[in-house]
Amino acid sequence: MSRRFLILCLMLLLVSSIALAADGPEYGGRFVDTEIGDWGEMFNPILYEAASDGDIIGLVFNGLVQYNSNLEIIPELAEKFEISEDGLTYTFYLHKGVKFHDGHELTAEDVAYTYTTLVHPDYTGVRGGDFLSIKGARDFRDGKADSVEGIKVIDDYTIQIITEETDSAFLAALTIGILPAHLLKNVPVAELENNEFNRQPIGTGPFTFHEYVSGQYWIGKAFDDYFLGRPYLDEYMYRIVAQSSLPMLFEKREIDVASLLPDHFKKVKELPTVKPFTSPRFQMLYMGVNQKSPKFVNKRVKQALLYGFNREVMVNAIFKGFGEVAHSVIPTVSWAYNGNMTKYNFNQITARKLLEEAGYNKLDKDGIRMNAEGQRLEIDFLCYQENTAITKVVELYQQMMKLIGVEVNITMMEFNALLDRVYNPDGWDFYIMYWGLTPDPDWSFALKSDAAWNDVFFVNEESDLLLDAGRKELDQEKRTEIYYEWQELVMQELPYYPLMFPTAATCLDVRVHGYNENQGPLGLLVGPEGTLYNKLWIPKAEQFRITQ
Repeated sequence: MSRRFLILCLMLLLVSSIALAADGPEYGGRFVDTEIGDWGEMFNPILYEAASDGDIIGLVFNGLVQYNSNLEIIPELAEKFEISEDGLTYTFYLHKGVKFHDGHELTAEDVAYTYTTLVHPDYTGVRGGDFLSIKGARDFRDGKADSVEGIKVIDDYTIQIITEETDSAFLAALTIGILPAHLLKNVPVAELENNEFNRQPIGTGPFTFHEYVSGQYWIGKAFDDYFLGRPYLDEYMYRIVAQSSLPMLFEKREIDVASLLPDHFKKVKELPTVKPFTSPRFQMLYMGVNQKSPKFVNKRVKQALLYGFNREVMVNAIFKGFGEVAHSVIPTVSWAYNGNMTKYNFNQITARKLLEEAGYNKLDKDGIRMNAEGQRLEIDFLCYQENTAITKVVELYQQMMKLIGVEVNITMMEFNALLDRVYNPDGWDFYIMYWGLTPDPDWSFALKSDAAWNDVFFVNEESDLLLDAGRKELDQEKRTEIYYEWQELVMQELPYYPLMFPTAATCLDVRVHGYNENQGPLGLLVGPEGTLYNKLWIPKAEQFRITQ
């Protein structure tokens, strides 16, 4: 046998052994995910508001139920659940042996504690409204009862929730993470938001909260006793990164996954070390319209300022076609989307006409419209600075408003500062942000008159009645009719300007396995069986290629 032939055989053997080693899941390695902008640093599932906090919470906590990639609600902490024929009683049978990260077993008491806290009189978060349909919840919140009648612990592994009336969106609310009662039940609810738990949380999820440096990174460690099986990964990391640095980071293989701007995506997807993916998401880019602004007393002004913005140009010029113009607050991927409602297609003639009808029919020396009292039509627009695409959208809007005689004054600020600012109606007219939405079309969480997230101060009795009717109706065809009518109303009143439903442009390092290649609107890390965090894996030979 020649030496050359022997070497060739050995090389083939080595290559085949590496291939065989990568055929099945292997333990170890760190997966590096990315965030644009800082966290809100409230890592508590019932208190957080920033979506970036929610990303970490999803790794550290579990809910009773979860969504899968088919947009179905399936069990998670619950092994199974039953709903009574009248739609009022939900019975959940918990997995036995589920452990919190401190080794304490989860029981029905933890579930009862979590839901009771959400409707407690001293609860300070924004999610309580989703649980007020539980029987006795309003009396408890209002101090008329000492407990919530509809939350019944049957035994350690069985809990029953009874609602006052049918609530088609209630099951979706139960995706919220379950808190450890043994650690928090003695903390006064009014003081919960200031508790150290929120910065070092303990849940039942696949990763423990291991290391966190504000503004830089978060590292989760694999939870050995995870009830659905120890994650294959040793660590899951989130890095705060600048959007402009993503192509370089992919090139150097310092990150595993990120959603990219279209120009970056076109460049990065050509790298041999990444796989590119595109898909619609339950997400909306929107402008919040301050309903208490005196400039919008006349509805024609709101309508004109949407007609005057060419959103097709925005989608094509800024997002390179990775999205579609939004004509509703309910995404087109939803079964409840109404494609026949009023559409504010770009029309400067209509915009100018509406402004004149609203009394802004004079121009000053700079070409800015004035009313009969000589007040210029100036719009104060709040924008967060971390996202360069968002900045470009606001600047484009400013330019287009100038063409119809409207001055737009832009205030740039950090994302968390913007979140705080919008709950005070003084001194602003518009803000811009993304909503991350769920597959259920109910908007009670933000557009009900008394909603905790109603930061545009939208108060409309007809809208409230339709939202209530939509939640009470269990038949999807009838719900669809209700949401069709509600969408038309909302697009007449315009608490929001829906701008775009984005198409996510995502790149993933080729070393990563275990994700959903046939992803739906919920992304690569959700499959038919639910979230895939504990299923991700990296071959041994690839586990140290990313900078530590």
